[in-house]
Amino acid sequence: MAQQTRSSLGWTAAAALALVAVFLYLHLITSNCPTDSLAGTLENIRAFHTSDGC
Repeated sequence: MAQQTRSSLGWTAAAALALVAVFLYLHLITSNCPTDSLAGTLENIRAFHTSDGC
């Protein structure tokens, strides 16, 4: 039982870390490339990774 709890805790921590990484990435994009819509944010994500930026 303890092994199953430890494994579950590991997956929970990994999911939380991934969620924080996604949040920080989106914050980086939106702070450098402001927009008012989800479509604009998705375009900015693509543009952010080009040589021209957004």
